[in-house]
Amino acid sequence: MKPWQRSLASCYVLLLFSSCDPSSRPPAEVSPPADFEIRWGSGATHAEWGREEGTLNAKGELIWVKSRGYGQNASREEARGQASPEQILGVWRAINESRFFDLRKSYDNAAVQDGFSEFIAVTADGLNHSVSVLNTSQPRFSQVMKALNELMLSVVPSAPTKDDAP
Repeated sequence: MKPWQRSLASCYVLLLFSSCDPSSRPPAEVSPPADFEIRWGSGATHAEWGREEGTLNAKGELIWVKSRGYGQNASREEARGQASPEQILGVWRAINESRFFDLRKSYDNAAVQDGFSEFIAVTADGLNHSVSVLNTSQPRFSQVMKALNELMLSVVPSAPTKDDAP
């Protein structure tokens, strides 16, 4: 084989592998499937310190719950909002760009006790995938969590503060 033929063969191999790598292809710019639903939450690993959790479906219906404590001392606040198709598409885009369905089921730092946890659970096209992060960070997970929290902050009405109270 002549040098130029080896070089050409190497290019074909490189092209073949790069086109097969899912991260080398841009995500589809399609709307989320009809069965799209996402749950996410974060908070302390102890119920008495508080947690927050949201649910969003393909219709844009969002439910946000803040809870604290357990038993008779438990408190729970629920708020609802409506996300626009553009906002839902933004979250769907973050899920695809981060290759969420390729993430491991859990990431943790076992050296930290009594810390902070987050989770995201996505249903789409009949697939379910959940990822939890405990006392550490995972950049691709954080990309999706950021999109979800930005959507929640823009959609869920905020609770009145002392300054807002009559």
